[in-house]
Amino acid sequence: MLVRCLCCLTGFMSNFRVHLVVIAAILIAFVSLMRAPACAQAELNKPQKLSVDSDTSQQYKTTKNGLSVPVVVHGKEILVVHGSVGGKHAEHRVKQLTTELDSVIEDPAFKPSGIAIKNEGNTYAIVYGDKTLITVGEADCKAEETTADVLAQNWLSSIKAVVESERYRRNLSDAINQVKIGTVRENLIYVLANPLSLRIGISVVGLVLIVFISYSIRRSLPKYFHESYKRYTVSKITEFSAYFIGLVFLSVVFSDTLGSLAVILGAATAGVALALKELIVSMAGWMAITFGDTYRVGDRVQISGVKGDVIDVGLVRTTLMELGEWVQGDLYTGRIVRVANASVFVGATYNYSRDLSFLWDEVVVRLSIDSDAELAKEKMQRIVDEVSGDYANEAKLAWLRLKEKYLVEDERIDPLVTMIIVDSKYELTARYPVDFRQRRIVKDVIFTRLNAEIRSSDGAVKLA
Repeated sequence: MLVRCLCCLTGFMSNFRVHLVVIAAILIAFVSLMRAPACAQAELNKPQKLSVDSDTSQQYKTTKNGLSVPVVVHGKEILVVHGSVGGKHAEHRVKQLTTELDSVIEDPAFKPSGIAIKNEGNTYAIVYGDKTLITVGEADCKAEETTADVLAQNWLSSIKAVVESERYRRNLSDAINQVKIGTVRENLIYVLANPLSLRIGISVVGLVLIVFISYSIRRSLPKYFHESYKRYTVSKITEFSAYFIGLVFLSVVFSDTLGSLAVILGAATAGVALALKELIVSMAGWMAITFGDTYRVGDRVQISGVKGDVIDVGLVRTTLMELGEWVQGDLYTGRIVRVANASVFVGATYNYSRDLSFLWDEVVVRLSIDSDAELAKEKMQRIVDEVSGDYANEAKLAWLRLKEKYLVEDERIDPLVTMIIVDSKYELTARYPVDFRQRRIVKDVIFTRLNAEIRSSDGAVKLA
């Protein structure tokens, strides 16, 4: 067994070299993509200032026209400022407006309703919170030939429209920048620089590698283990080993955070135990099944009223290939049934094959009262001896092993035929040991031969 396991592992490693080369190539490509200048992190940490230069990246343009200065956004004039207010000439008022608009647009808590008209006596101003964006002056009203309240309302509508449009444009531009390779690279560097993110990434890569190795080993098992039971056993050992290695790996990666995690889990233990009661009991049932030798894969059992052959024992459920139901003679129904492992604690578990690989079965035949009962009994005894006599020797050895394990008395293992009279008829019962998988076949052989003997008895033996 050990030699086969080593051969299996050696064969896997020879195939694994190819997979390792592929993984290494992927990692090299990933590192090449992630390689950034030494100043990448420093540049990432710099505050982003809004550009207000006079080239093509300019957000707002101002063009002086005498005492009037129009406010132009992306080639579109939104309003015109005329004259001075409070000692500030038109150009200065426009610069103040553009500066304040930039801060409004960049405000993450911006609400359109925050931009409003404030009336200070005879003066109207457009404000955002406690900031004054621009004030409507007398020169503005004269140049536009309208009243201050109407002009303030027009300016308010124009400013709101440009702020909302500019916020949308900038959000779209930021989203586009996020998908650029340079930006993605910088964001990945920032994420990987975070210790928690780095640990999560290491955990994911490590777990994927463990799962990949476990899967590859289990796929290669049929080459080295031709017996299904051995193949299943090694597969299960590999699976649970992967679980254990993964748990140890996560414990090492998050070793310095286990203390606080233990406190949290301790506080939540009561609630978790109540919510997962059935799951916990089923896992305890798995331990009882595995270490208590209740049953194993290949045994024929009856659990919670379901009879079948065990084809898998999981942490939570046992999987059975069902027998019986509408099919007679202990034959498969074709249904796969999963029974919770907790069932071993709440009900009887019948095992047809754990300690004894045989069962006692019976064949009952009724004969008319005028039959030769002794002749019939002799023929029946000879038939069961010939059919099950060889197997009786194996059954005797199994019974001796059972006596060493349990306190049981001697029992007759050899086939036995008994006779009684019921309702004026002879009733012959043949009791014999049989393999639990061969009950139907052996019974068919006995009845076939018995029928032939009755037909050849020239009427000495008659069925009732």
